This record gives sequence, structure tokens and C-alpha cells, in this order.
Amino acid sequence: MKKTFLFLALLIPVMSWGQTKENKETKPKVSIHGFIRTDLIGDSRQNVYALEGMYAAFPKKPELDANGEDINDQGALRELSLFSRLSFKVIGPDIFNAKTSGLIEFDAMGGVGKGGATNELRFRHAFVKLDWTKSSLVVGRTWHPFFVTSTFPIVLNLNTGIPYQPFSRAPQISFTKSLNEKVKAQISAIYQSQYANVGPDGKSPDYQRNAVVPNLNFLLKRETKDFKAGISYDLLVIQPDLYTVGINNKKYKSTKLLYSNRFMAYADAILGKLEVKAKTTYGQNMSDLLLGGGYAISDIKKSTGEVTYTQNYNSATFVELLYKCDEQLTMALFGGYMTNKQYQDELYTGDEKAVYAKYADVDYSYRISPAVYYKVKNMKLGAEYEYNVAAYGDFDFNNKGEIDNSEEVSNHRLTLSLCYFF
Repeated sequence: MKKTFLFLALLIPVMSWGQTKENKETKPKVSIHGFIRTDLIGDSRQNVYALEGMYAAFPKKPELDANGEDINDQGALRELSLFSRLSFKVIGPDIFNAKTSGLIEFDAMGGVGKGGATNELRFRHAFVKLDWTKSSLVVGRTWHPFFVTSTFPIVLNLNTGIPYQPFSRAPQISFTKSLNEKVKAQISAIYQSQYANVGPDGKSPDYQRNAVVPNLNFLLKRETKDFKAGISYDLLVIQPDLYTVGINNKKYKSTKLLYSNRFMAYADAILGKLEVKAKTTYGQNMSDLLLGGGYAISDIKKSTGEVTYTQNYNSATFVELLYKCDEQLTMALFGGYMTNKQYQDELYTGDEKAVYAKYADVDYSYRISPAVYYKVKNMKLGAEYEYNVAAYGDFDFNNKGEIDNSEEVSNHRLTLSLCYFF
């Protein structure tokens, strides 16, 4: 906590710097926003989760004890306020003939581990935006373009629709150009940080950093008052190994790169009181987006230990319906489906066989989640039920990673939430 107070103490003089300027027209204006939120969460089963259970993907696979009983067939109940948030929004003077703004945003989810949370502040966003008449430039940490801020699930679960919706905040440089009044094109160079790929050394942003190639994203979108749609292509390049070890137990430098293609399409339509959202994502090696899929060893050259990798495709889709009964009451229904595909090439089956993927032994999963939200002035109450299913099976190295003998495991989750905005 001392570190937190010291950080805020240093931040306040920085924010007030503009107040000392004599020219009032150039003074940056800082506004503070955020919310205080508390959630009561009940589960019927142990889950694949993070952040003390606020982020839950789907139920854990069965784990049998000596008596044949499933250890993970155990419910849980928790109350948490970690999702509370603090945002500093800055509006500054025109620079390079562009309107300037910035955002620094925190929550209390830093330092979360298996044993609990240290409640340290963590960065969510930290970026500067330059906005011209027909173009804009964003530099800093913010949402990956696949997230799509105009079309993401409004669910109570912190997973925000994962693993059916891409989720990542990353340092980036994004340039957007208006082609006409309704259509915009965006190109982004993205660099991994907290949300990173898995690989031979576990989860790490170094695989992308060592490739010396940013994650390149191209987005084309059309937006009107009642309809939004877009398509995106994403190229990820990583270098899984800096070196390999040969049969003589000597190291050999490796420079081999792995190229992954990812695609996304979305649509959002407002039909009177009903809003319909839909998004589908299809691609390779999307663990950095908290989606399924990855890569595996397909061959090893014994003399130098040189590794050849093969990838699989993961498909994830969600649809959400929001019905605004009146200014206070909103009803929602979320549905999502995810499946892992076979790997493109035969897999290596020797002693060094390995697969680096998220949800590698999940054949498919789906979620159905109705919710109701009630807003009174600056307070929002919510209740959400989730029915989560994951089909676990045996990862078959002899059949391109096909998931055999899959069986469904389910979890029932109920979330009650109180959120106070300021």
C-alpha cells in the first residue's frame, strides 16, 4: 500500500502541472472517473480462473482421488471488490493541428496469484491520442483491435466473454483514417506485455519481442448510429527458441520464426429497444488473446536440436442480445461457442514431444448466460446466471492433436453485483 500511495503522490503534481501555465487556453484539463464495485459469486464447481475467481473461463476437468471421487466437483462462494476502477482522463491543447487527449486507468488487480491478491494497482490503459479531422493516432497501452470497444459483451463476469471473445490490452501504435463519413481503416503495430503467448519457457512476451516484428493488425469498419460492422486481419510473428541443444549436448543458435494468421469479423445492430451483437474469431496461436489454440513440435533435427513447429486453428463466436425495457431496466442474453481444430501437420511423438497452447485438451466449450441490470442514478445493480460447459478429452499426438473421447463438464455460476459510478 505504501507503494500505491507514493505513486499517487507523485502523479498528482504531474496532473496539476498545467494549472501553473498562464495561458488558460493551453491548460490540460484532468477529470477523474471510475467506479466502486463489489461482486458476490457462487459456483457449483471448481473453475479455470484467474483474479481470485472473478475471471472464469470454464469448469475444470475431472480429477479423481484414490476413491474415484472428483476433487473438482466442489462449489465455491466469494465476495470481491477488486474490479473497482480509477481513470484519469486528460484533454490537452492542440498539437500538430490535432486535438489531444490521454487516459491513465488503474484497477486493484495487480499482484494476483494462486494464494490471493495483494490488491496492488495495475495499469489497464495508458495512452495518448491525437485526433485530426479525418484521421487519428493512438500511442500507448490500450485494447487490442480484436477486442472492438463498440462491440464487446456486457456481462458481469470479468471474463468479458472469454474464451469466445478476444481479450488483450497491449502497447501499440494505431493509426485510423476516415475513408468517408461511415467507413474507417485502421492499421496497428502491437507489442505484447501482460497478455502474451505460451511457449517453451511458459507464458512470455519475449517470443514476440525476439522476433523483432510487431503484431500487425489491419481493421476495416463501417459505423452508423444504429449499425456497426468490421473485418480484421492480424499477423503475429514469434520466435519460440533462441537456441536448441543438439545430440552432442551443445547449443546452436536458432532464428526460426513462426507466422500466425488470425481473422475477426463483427456486427452490432440496434433495432428499437433491442441490440444484437455478434463476433467471430478464427486463427492460429491466439493464447495472447486468451483464446484457444497454439503450436506444437512437428519435427526435431537430432544433430542440432533444430525444432519445426506446426499450428492449429481455433474458432470462437459469441452472440449477445440486449433488451432495454426502460431507462433503468435492461435484460441480456449471451451465448458463446469455441472449438479447437486439428494441427496442420503430423506431430512429433518422441520423448521431447510438446504442445504449447491454451485449452489444448478442450475439444469444444459453450456458454449460455442470461442477466438483468437495474440502474438508479449512478448506481447499477446486476444479476447474472452462467451455464458453462467444457468438453475435455485426450490429446492425440498420433492424430494431429485430435481430441479423443471428449466428455462434457459443466458449472453453474450466479453473480450478484453492485456498482457505484463517479
